[in-house]
Amino acid sequence: MSRRSPFWQPFTARTPLGYQLAGFFSQEPGPAYGTIRFTHVDGPLKRPYTSPPIPAPLPPTRLIEALRTARAETIVEVRVTPRPDGATIAFYPLYDADGALVEVVPRTVDTVVVADTPWRPLATLVQSARHAGMEEAVRRLRAVLVFALEGSLNPRIAQQPVPIRLTLVTGLPGSGRARAHHGQLRVWASQYGLDLAAAIAEYKELPDTEAMLAHVPSVAEPLPPPGAWPATGVHLAISSRGRAELIDLPAGMGAEGRAAIGLWDAMARVADRGLVPTWESVTPYLEAPDPGALGPAWEAWEAAYPEAFPIAGQMAV
Repeated sequence: MSRRSPFWQPFTARTPLGYQLAGFFSQEPGPAYGTIRFTHVDGPLKRPYTSPPIPAPLPPTRLIEALRTARAETIVEVRVTPRPDGATIAFYPLYDADGALVEVVPRTVDTVVVADTPWRPLATLVQSARHAGMEEAVRRLRAVLVFALEGSLNPRIAQQPVPIRLTLVTGLPGSGRARAHHGQLRVWASQYGLDLAAAIAEYKELPDTEAMLAHVPSVAEPLPPPGAWPATGVHLAISSRGRAELIDLPAGMGAEGRAAIGLWDAMARVADRGLVPTWESVTPYLEAPDPGALGPAWEAWEAAYPEAFPIAGQMAV
């Protein structure tokens, strides 16, 4: 992306340790969204540098395409894990003008530095859940590590057995954008004491599509209220010799539940930026927005988390 691209938006921010940051944040739709170009870290940098965006799992609509590509490669491992139900938090290395790694900084998909918002105290929750192993891993690996902030203190859709934790989802070694294989994530989790989701199923070769979809939980009718779901779906991690891919398979798979989960994820993402979730602000994050079909889900979310809706009448469905 050109440095003159209209998608580069200037930003200023302050890290938890007090470093003053400035630069540009990419709002280009697609895989480049969320790229950070740093120009100042407590003063101008001799050489501005970029930090990669947080990679999103492939949506369910890309499942067949991903499986077709995987079948043409040498599969190392296929792993099915519970779908994370929490805010996506990445830890990235911050470098100063001399190239020294001065801080490990948490961010979200849409921000440079995580912050408390009226929706929930994200920065405070992240600080309570992070530990020295995460700091050491990022510093030693020079990697961006991506976690899900999960727990009963960060209520979303599913029942949570712990107050708060950061569960490792993926990692970007070095300055690249390629995902680490799941085997590498297991090594890092063991070395640095990181939480990693337990496997629902593991395969040494790619099973047929029906076998994998059998792991996706169904959705009860009527939809259970937020906080009462036993699970929100699964993640399918495919590791081959050439690549590592992560596919998001929400519960319901095309039914009302899948649409509801997508809506709730989008609304939480907007609210976690400190904004009021409105139909206009949420729809860019929806795969196939349908006001009529999503009305009941919107009402359920609003009733469960009224603090995210301080202004009444923001959405008409």
